[in-house]
Amino acid sequence: MLRVTYTSPLVVHWATEFLAWLYFDMDGYDSNEHSDKLENIAKAAVREYMNDGEFSIGLITPHIVFNYLDYLLWQKTKQDFQFEFRNSVEHWYPQHPIDSNVKWDEQDLNHFGNLCLVSMDIDKLVLGLCAPTYLHY
Repeated sequence: MLRVTYTSPLVVHWATEFLAWLYFDMDGYDSNEHSDKLENIAKAAVREYMNDGEFSIGLITPHIVFNYLDYLLWQKTKQDFQFEFRNSVEHWYPQHPIDSNVKWDEQDLNHFGNLCLVSMDIDKLVLGLCAPTYLHY
């Protein structure tokens, strides 16, 4: 989850934090402790977004929030799932729909519940189409 979220060498702070913890604070090997530490690093990043309390920030919503939600859903279901690099925050219901004349309030449109993280290839395919189109990709 962290690796597909923070892809640039400039933002691998999570790896530095984890390696420092391994070197300075880890006593012995315990895979549960490793998982807990990585999960806590992700939680801290999500808390920054949650503590702000503004969930209608649209396309600047941090990618870690989407990936952490995927992680929580995976934890609950334990179904086969693969974290993938997806780099485009998009509206589930589009800002400028071409197959509907319904316009949403801007705050609702940019709310986290109307956003998803997709690859740019998929985004180009469904540009302006309403939500059910995403399900085909």
